[in-house]
Amino acid sequence: MTWLRLHCDEGSGRHAVVSAMRRRGFDVTTTPEAQLAGASDEEQLEHAAREHRTLYSANTRDFARIHQSWLEVGRSHWGIIVRTRQQLDVGNQVRLLTAIDTSMTSGQIRDQLLYLDAFSVRE
Repeated sequence: MTWLRLHCDEGSGRHAVVSAMRRRGFDVTTTPEAQLAGASDEEQLEHAAREHRTLYSANTRDFARIHQSWLEVGRSHWGIIVRTRQQLDVGNQVRLLTAIDTSMTSGQIRDQLLYLDAFSVRE
């Protein structure tokens, strides 16, 4: 079982990715499940923060900006994980998210912006 609770925004909530993560034991919600279709990036992060979830997105630029603006005004979130490679296959996404789950704690990820591509998988 994993500690990492994720909320996938519209760009990262592909059925294959979410299904694979759930099979690996991740607690995952998606934008449609949370009835947030069409919600802004800020609203996505607000939802994830309320639910004590780490937001997972491919929207690197916008979430880097939102993360910085939240820190500047003292707002807290449960972490943001972004991937810079838009076409990263399902298996690699799950392996890298698992690497984050096994190498960090929920306290370490809080208020952090993590780049999925920066993690490596130990074989």
